[in-house]
Amino acid sequence: MSTAEVFWDDLAPMLATPPHDAAAQVAVAALGQWAGVDGWAGKRVLDACAGLGRYALACAEAGASVTANDVSAERLAALAARAAERGLTVELLCADARALPVQQGFDIAVLGGNLPGLWMNMEEDLRLFGSLAAAVVEGGRLLVELVTREQEMACFEPVVFAERSGMVVTERRSWIGYYEGFRVELSAHCDGGFWHHGFERAVRSLAEWEALLAQAGWQVVGRYDGFLAKPLERGSSRTGLLLRRGAP
Repeated sequence: MSTAEVFWDDLAPMLATPPHDAAAQVAVAALGQWAGVDGWAGKRVLDACAGLGRYALACAEAGASVTANDVSAERLAALAARAAERGLTVELLCADARALPVQQGFDIAVLGGNLPGLWMNMEEDLRLFGSLAAAVVEGGRLLVELVTREQEMACFEPVVFAERSGMVVTERRSWIGYYEGFRVELSAHCDGGFWHHGFERAVRSLAEWEALLAQAGWQVVGRYDGFLAKPLERGSSRTGLLLRRGAP
């Protein structure tokens, strides 16, 4: 298993908390009112890179037929347990989202959690968004949750301490000028032990994100400034883009 996957396996339980689940429910409810989505009942939804499924579960609760995708069988098993606890049915798809083994079967794809950019590689992000384009119907929608360079720099702090899900978390960031990205070191302490992971992430402006998405066949049709801004932690503001597959 790669270092990145170990990182996400460790981090995912920290995000499967009532506040994060509640924030996803608010976001899903808001998106359902947008033109082109027009409610979730009966919609075929793909939650890509689903982790423990806060969006997948929120969409299922709203009446969608949901497939949760993740590369980690361990995370999907935990997602299935969470769905069972709520009496929800969610189909599981264990695969790399950059090469999904499905084509044009979904009305809406969801990509939350600011995942894009972790590879520090535009080609990998193009593979991801192209794979999602192939998975939805012509004219289908994609919701992407991301942090822009503008947001990152507005709330940049070299060191941040926070308490999340019973853990004391230390986040240290350093700017990598030649990558135009961050080196992030995350450490977490709790009664159960300690873990530490480091990774690099790209930091793109909103215009750069929109251009990259357009290359992969997506057109922006809606934008949520301050998307998912919530009192979970400092620097939690996000931008949500609602996109349409195909030419405008």
